[in-house]
Amino acid sequence: MDARTTYKIEFEEVLDAITQAAEEWSVEASLVRPCWALINRDGEVSGRADTAFNCALMLRHCDKDQEEVRTILYRWNAERLAAPLPASKIRSSVRNAFKERYVRPPSCKHPVLKAACIGDDCLTFKTAGLWASAPVTPTGVMASTLLPYINPLEWKAFCALVELSKRKGRRPDGRLHFTYREVERISGIRHQDQWRLWERLEALGLIEDFKPSPPQPKVKHRQVSSCRFPKQLPSAESMKAGLTQCKELRSKRTP
Repeated sequence: MDARTTYKIEFEEVLDAITQAAEEWSVEASLVRPCWALINRDGEVSGRADTAFNCALMLRHCDKDQEEVRTILYRWNAERLAAPLPASKIRSSVRNAFKERYVRPPSCKHPVLKAACIGDDCLTFKTAGLWASAPVTPTGVMASTLLPYINPLEWKAFCALVELSKRKGRRPDGRLHFTYREVERISGIRHQDQWRLWERLEALGLIEDFKPSPPQPKVKHRQVSSCRFPKQLPSAESMKAGLTQCKELRSKRTP
């Protein structure tokens, strides 16, 4: 029997849950799977004891020690469960999760994770391995000689787009649909300050086919912005030419 129940929520809400979990656990947001973020926010989804044990196991593999994991689960147990577990059960769950035989974190196939699965929007869903060999990533740019041509804010925006693509389970060669507020949640770049960044990143050749969200004040399900990552890194010469062209176009638009 498939225990999976796909969450029907907006991805921006998932991002909020990931940010909340990362802050409460003091871990990098990239380590927090959407399913675990929702379990942290909403409490149990597939049995209290089983959920507590797998939470402890997951936190162990985020490099937390036993004392840290106990503290996190005590708080989760008291604040998020309608019927909290006895403290002794939390202690035994944590102790068992740190046994040597549990060499890996819980699998996506585990019923606890399936019950909180968000499907295609999950950062570990199907495409995670493709990013390791993708040419246009922060790692690829740093390995090249292109970093001096990118200012810090452009770099932060580019890294945020790549991270958002991974969290949404998008392929490196697929179209990414995003909102400025989603990028703001990951990068801290205010949504009001982003429109020029995407224009410059496209001129640099780090994204392509950028389409901004059109004005839609009365549309319930509005069309969002989108772009693609190119199939290969740009050259230094094309970056210089693109930025020159971008400046010329901007000067023409300015009265």
